[in-house]
Amino acid sequence: MDSIISQFIAEWGTMGLVLFAFGYIIWDNWKTNKSKKNNNDEVITAVNSMGGKIDNLHDKIKLVDEKVDEFKSQVDAKIEMVEEKIDQVPSNQIQQLDNRDDKKQKAHLKQLDDLMKLGPKLHRIIQTANINIGGDHIFVGSFHNGNSSLSGIPYYKFDIIAERFSPLKVSNDCEFAHMYKDSDILRFDTLPSLLEQQGLISFKVPEEGDIDMANFDDIIWRRMRGRGIRQIALRLTRDSKGSPSGFVGVIKYDMTDMKLEFLESCGRDLEEIYKEAELKEQNK
Repeated sequence: MDSIISQFIAEWGTMGLVLFAFGYIIWDNWKTNKSKKNNNDEVITAVNSMGGKIDNLHDKIKLVDEKVDEFKSQVDAKIEMVEEKIDQVPSNQIQQLDNRDDKKQKAHLKQLDDLMKLGPKLHRIIQTANINIGGDHIFVGSFHNGNSSLSGIPYYKFDIIAERFSPLKVSNDCEFAHMYKDSDILRFDTLPSLLEQQGLISFKVPEEGDIDMANFDDIIWRRMRGRGIRQIALRLTRDSKGSPSGFVGVIKYDMTDMKLEFLESCGRDLEEIYKEAELKEQNK
Protein backbone atom coordinates (compact mmCIF):
# COMPACT_ATOMS: atom_id res chain seq x y z
CA MET A 1 0.00 0.00 0.00
CA ASP A 2 2.89 2.36 0.87
CA SER A 3 4.53 1.69 -2.53
CA ILE A 4 1.23 2.60 -4.31
CA ILE A 5 0.90 5.89 -2.43
CA SER A 6 4.62 6.64 -3.05
CA GLN A 7 4.18 5.93 -6.73
CA PHE A 8 1.03 8.14 -6.86
CA ILE A 9 2.89 11.04 -5.18
CA ALA A 10 5.80 10.60 -7.53
CA GLU A 11 3.54 10.83 -10.55
CA TRP A 12 0.84 13.39 -9.35
CA GLY A 13 2.51 15.08 -6.51
CA THR A 14 1.18 15.95 -3.10
CA MET A 15 -1.53 18.18 -4.52
CA GLY A 16 -2.89 15.31 -6.58
CA LEU A 17 -3.17 13.17 -3.49
CA VAL A 18 -5.13 15.89 -1.67
CA LEU A 19 -7.47 16.28 -4.64
CA PHE A 20 -8.06 12.51 -4.73
CA ALA A 21 -8.86 12.37 -1.02
CA PHE A 22 -11.22 15.30 -1.37
CA GLY A 23 -12.97 13.62 -4.29
CA TYR A 24 -13.36 10.41 -2.31
CA ILE A 25 -14.93 12.25 0.60
CA ILE A 26 -17.44 13.95 -1.73
CA TRP A 27 -18.35 10.64 -3.36
CA ASP A 28 -18.84 8.91 0.01
CA ASN A 29 -21.13 11.73 1.26
CA TRP A 30 -23.18 11.55 -1.92
CA LYS A 31 -23.62 7.81 -1.50
CA THR A 32 -24.71 8.15 2.17
CA ASN A 33 -27.19 10.93 1.36
CA LYS A 34 -28.70 8.86 -1.44
CA SER A 35 -29.21 5.92 0.93
CA LYS A 36 -30.93 8.19 3.49
CA LYS A 37 -33.17 9.63 0.77
CA ASN A 38 -34.26 6.15 -0.28
CA ASN A 39 -35.14 5.30 3.32
CA ASN A 40 -37.06 8.57 3.72
CA ASP A 41 -38.97 7.87 0.50
CA GLU A 42 -40.02 4.42 1.84
CA VAL A 43 -41.18 5.93 5.12
CA ILE A 44 -43.15 8.65 3.30
CA THR A 45 -44.73 6.03 1.03
CA ALA A 46 -45.79 3.90 4.08
CA VAL A 47 -47.23 6.96 5.83
CA ASN A 48 -49.16 7.98 2.70
CA SER A 49 -50.54 4.42 2.39
CA MET A 50 -51.70 4.43 6.05
CA GLY A 51 -53.27 7.82 5.52
CA GLY A 52 -55.22 6.47 2.56
CA LYS A 53 -56.53 3.57 4.66
CA ILE A 54 -57.59 5.94 7.46
CA ASP A 55 -59.40 8.14 4.93
CA ASN A 56 -61.16 5.04 3.57
CA LEU A 57 -62.22 4.06 7.13
CA HIS A 58 -63.56 7.58 7.73
CA ASP A 59 -65.61 7.31 4.53
CA LYS A 60 -67.13 3.99 5.69
CA ILE A 61 -67.97 5.41 9.12
CA LYS A 62 -69.61 8.39 7.47
CA LEU A 63 -71.67 6.01 5.28
CA VAL A 64 -72.84 4.06 8.36
CA ASP A 65 -73.83 7.30 10.09
CA GLU A 66 -75.86 8.29 7.05
CA LYS A 67 -77.65 4.89 7.04
CA VAL A 68 -78.43 5.22 10.77
CA ASP A 69 -79.83 8.70 10.26
CA GLU A 70 -81.96 7.44 7.37
CA PHE A 71 -83.32 4.52 9.45
CA LYS A 72 -84.05 6.86 12.39
CA SER A 73 -85.96 9.16 10.07
CA GLN A 74 -88.08 6.23 8.82
CA VAL A 75 -88.85 5.09 12.38
CA ASP A 76 -89.76 8.62 13.47
CA ALA A 77 -92.08 8.91 10.45
CA LYS A 78 -93.85 5.63 11.37
CA ILE A 79 -94.22 6.71 14.98
CA GLU A 80 -95.83 9.95 13.84
CA MET A 81 -98.19 7.97 11.59
CA VAL A 82 -99.28 5.71 14.48
CA GLU A 83 -99.78 8.69 16.77
CA GLU A 84 -101.93 10.38 14.14
CA LYS A 85 -104.11 7.25 13.83
CA ILE A 86 -104.49 7.09 17.60
CA ASP A 87 -105.54 10.73 17.64
CA GLN A 88 -108.13 9.94 14.97
CA VAL A 89 -109.81 7.22 17.12
CA PRO A 90 -113.09 8.63 18.41
CA SER A 91 -113.13 9.19 22.15
CA ASN A 92 -116.23 7.01 22.51
CA GLN A 93 -114.32 4.01 21.07
CA ILE A 94 -111.52 4.55 23.57
CA GLN A 95 -114.14 4.67 26.30
CA GLN A 96 -115.61 1.41 25.00
CA LEU A 97 -112.19 -0.25 25.24
CA ASP A 98 -111.79 1.01 28.79
CA ASN A 99 -115.27 -0.23 29.67
CA ARG A 100 -114.52 -3.65 28.18
CA ASP A 101 -111.39 -4.02 30.32
CA ASP A 102 -113.35 -2.87 33.34
CA LYS A 103 -116.06 -5.47 32.66
CA LYS A 104 -113.45 -8.21 32.37
CA GLN A 105 -111.96 -7.20 35.70
CA LYS A 106 -115.37 -7.12 37.38
CA ALA A 107 -116.29 -10.52 35.87
CA HIS A 108 -113.05 -12.01 37.16
CA LEU A 109 -113.66 -10.64 40.65
CA LYS A 110 -117.24 -11.99 40.52
CA GLN A 111 -115.94 -15.46 39.62
CA LEU A 112 -113.54 -15.37 42.54
CA ASP A 113 -116.36 -14.27 44.84
CA ASP A 114 -118.62 -17.10 43.61
CA LEU A 115 -115.80 -19.59 44.10
CA MET A 116 -115.20 -18.40 47.66
CA LYS A 117 -118.92 -18.81 48.37
CA LEU A 118 -118.98 -22.27 46.77
CA GLY A 119 -116.09 -23.62 48.88
CA PRO A 120 -117.71 -23.51 52.35
CA LYS A 121 -120.97 -24.93 50.97
CA LEU A 122 -119.11 -27.81 49.32
CA HIS A 123 -117.19 -28.63 52.50
CA ARG A 124 -120.36 -28.59 54.62
CA ILE A 125 -121.97 -31.07 52.20
CA ILE A 126 -119.11 -33.56 52.26
CA GLN A 127 -118.51 -33.24 56.01
CA THR A 128 -122.15 -34.05 56.75
CA ALA A 129 -122.14 -36.86 54.19
CA ASN A 130 -119.01 -38.43 55.67
CA ILE A 131 -120.66 -38.55 59.11
CA ASN A 132 -123.90 -40.01 57.72
CA ILE A 133 -122.07 -42.58 55.59
CA GLY A 134 -119.84 -43.64 58.47
CA GLY A 135 -116.64 -43.09 56.49
CA ASP A 136 -113.15 -42.20 57.63
CA HIS A 137 -112.15 -39.98 54.70
CA ILE A 138 -114.28 -38.29 52.04
CA PHE A 139 -112.87 -36.55 48.95
CA VAL A 140 -114.09 -34.73 45.84
CA GLY A 141 -112.40 -35.13 42.45
CA SER A 142 -112.75 -32.92 39.39
CA PHE A 143 -112.09 -34.02 35.80
CA HIS A 144 -110.20 -31.68 33.51
CA ASN A 145 -108.26 -31.63 30.27
CA GLY A 146 -104.99 -30.18 31.50
CA ASN A 147 -103.00 -30.34 28.28
CA SER A 148 -103.27 -31.86 24.83
CA SER A 149 -100.87 -34.04 22.94
CA LEU A 150 -99.08 -32.78 19.83
CA SER A 151 -101.81 -34.37 17.73
CA GLY A 152 -104.45 -32.41 19.66
CA ILE A 153 -105.83 -35.35 21.68
CA PRO A 154 -106.75 -34.10 25.18
CA TYR A 155 -105.45 -35.85 28.26
CA TYR A 156 -108.08 -37.13 30.69
CA LYS A 157 -107.00 -35.98 34.15
CA PHE A 158 -108.41 -35.33 37.59
CA ASP A 159 -107.53 -33.35 40.72
CA ILE A 160 -108.71 -33.81 44.29
CA ILE A 161 -110.22 -30.38 44.99
CA ALA A 162 -111.74 -30.92 48.46
CA GLU A 163 -111.59 -33.52 51.25
CA ARG A 164 -112.42 -34.03 54.91
CA PHE A 165 -110.68 -36.50 57.25
CA SER A 166 -109.23 -36.70 60.76
CA PRO A 167 -105.73 -38.05 61.54
CA LEU A 168 -106.90 -38.19 65.17
CA LYS A 169 -109.40 -40.84 64.11
CA VAL A 170 -107.01 -42.74 61.82
CA SER A 171 -103.36 -41.93 62.55
CA ASN A 172 -101.96 -43.14 59.20
CA ASP A 173 -104.54 -41.22 57.12
CA CYS A 174 -103.23 -38.35 55.02
CA GLU A 175 -104.23 -35.74 52.46
CA PHE A 176 -105.02 -37.00 48.93
CA ALA A 177 -104.80 -33.62 47.14
CA HIS A 178 -100.99 -33.64 46.90
CA MET A 179 -100.96 -37.33 45.92
CA TYR A 180 -103.47 -36.96 43.06
CA LYS A 181 -102.53 -33.75 41.25
CA ASP A 182 -103.02 -33.77 37.45
CA SER A 183 -103.41 -37.54 37.64
CA ASP A 184 -104.01 -39.16 34.27
CA ILE A 185 -107.08 -41.39 34.41
CA LEU A 186 -105.89 -43.48 31.47
CA ARG A 187 -102.74 -44.58 33.31
CA PHE A 188 -104.92 -46.76 35.52
CA ASP A 189 -106.76 -49.84 34.35
CA THR A 190 -110.58 -49.89 34.37
CA LEU A 191 -111.81 -48.52 37.71
CA PRO A 192 -112.47 -44.95 36.41
CA SER A 193 -114.16 -46.39 33.33
CA LEU A 194 -116.27 -48.65 35.52
CA LEU A 195 -117.32 -45.61 37.57
CA GLU A 196 -118.44 -43.74 34.44
CA GLN A 197 -120.45 -46.77 33.29
CA GLN A 198 -122.20 -47.55 36.59
CA GLY A 199 -122.32 -44.15 38.31
CA LEU A 200 -121.64 -45.62 41.77
CA ILE A 201 -119.21 -48.39 42.67
CA SER A 202 -117.95 -49.85 45.95
CA PHE A 203 -115.37 -52.47 46.86
CA LYS A 204 -114.13 -54.17 49.99
CA VAL A 205 -110.48 -55.09 50.32
CA PRO A 206 -109.95 -57.60 53.13
CA GLU A 207 -106.46 -58.50 54.30
CA GLU A 208 -106.78 -61.98 52.84
CA GLY A 209 -108.77 -63.36 49.93
CA ASP A 210 -111.42 -61.52 47.88
CA ILE A 211 -109.53 -60.01 44.96
CA ASP A 212 -112.69 -58.72 43.25
CA MET A 213 -111.31 -55.18 43.01
CA ALA A 214 -107.94 -56.43 41.78
CA ASN A 215 -109.70 -57.83 38.71
CA PHE A 216 -110.77 -54.28 37.81
CA ASP A 217 -107.77 -52.22 38.89
CA ASP A 218 -104.75 -54.03 40.28
CA ILE A 219 -102.79 -50.80 40.86
CA ILE A 220 -105.37 -49.08 43.08
CA TRP A 221 -106.10 -52.40 44.81
CA ARG A 222 -102.43 -52.82 45.82
CA ARG A 223 -102.24 -49.18 46.94
CA MET A 224 -105.28 -49.60 49.16
CA ARG A 225 -103.97 -52.80 50.73
CA GLY A 226 -100.59 -51.21 51.34
CA ARG A 227 -102.16 -48.27 53.21
CA GLY A 228 -104.56 -50.41 55.23
CA ILE A 229 -107.73 -49.16 53.45
CA ARG A 230 -110.41 -51.82 53.61
CA GLN A 231 -113.35 -50.17 51.77
CA ILE A 232 -113.81 -47.63 49.00
CA ALA A 233 -116.93 -46.22 47.34
CA LEU A 234 -117.13 -43.68 44.49
CA ARG A 235 -120.08 -41.78 43.07
CA LEU A 236 -119.85 -40.05 39.66
CA THR A 237 -120.99 -36.43 39.34
CA ARG A 238 -122.27 -34.83 36.12
CA ASP A 239 -122.65 -31.26 34.87
CA SER A 240 -125.84 -29.61 33.58
CA LYS A 241 -125.30 -31.21 30.15
CA GLY A 242 -125.00 -34.71 31.62
CA SER A 243 -121.27 -35.02 30.98
CA PRO A 244 -119.04 -36.48 33.74
CA SER A 245 -117.59 -33.62 35.78
CA GLY A 246 -115.89 -35.54 38.58
CA PHE A 247 -116.68 -37.78 41.55
CA VAL A 248 -117.08 -37.96 45.31
CA GLY A 249 -115.46 -40.85 47.14
CA VAL A 250 -115.27 -42.23 50.65
CA ILE A 251 -112.93 -44.77 52.28
CA LYS A 252 -112.89 -46.78 55.50
CA TYR A 253 -109.99 -48.40 57.33
CA ASP A 254 -112.14 -51.21 58.74
CA MET A 255 -114.86 -53.54 57.48
CA THR A 256 -117.87 -52.02 59.29
CA ASP A 257 -120.78 -51.19 56.98
CA MET A 258 -121.08 -47.85 55.17
CA LYS A 259 -124.46 -46.31 54.36
CA LEU A 260 -123.95 -45.67 50.65
CA GLU A 261 -127.38 -44.08 50.18
CA PHE A 262 -125.87 -40.95 51.79
CA LEU A 263 -123.03 -41.07 49.26
CA GLU A 264 -125.66 -41.02 46.50
CA SER A 265 -127.43 -38.01 48.04
CA CYS A 266 -124.05 -36.28 48.51
CA GLY A 267 -123.37 -36.69 44.78
CA ARG A 268 -126.76 -35.14 43.94
CA ASP A 269 -126.12 -32.19 46.29
CA LEU A 270 -122.74 -31.53 44.67
CA GLU A 271 -124.32 -31.65 41.21
CA GLU A 272 -126.88 -29.06 42.31
CA ILE A 273 -124.31 -26.55 43.51
CA TYR A 274 -122.25 -27.17 40.35
CA LYS A 275 -125.30 -26.45 38.18
CA GLU A 276 -126.09 -23.37 40.23
CA ALA A 277 -122.55 -22.08 39.59
CA GLU A 278 -122.91 -22.86 35.88
CA LEU A 279 -126.17 -20.91 35.63
CA LYS A 280 -124.56 -17.90 37.31
CA GLU A 281 -121.73 -18.01 34.81
CA GLN A 282 -124.12 -18.26 31.84
CA ASN A 283 -126.26 -15.33 33.07
CA LYS A 284 -123.32 -12.90 33.32
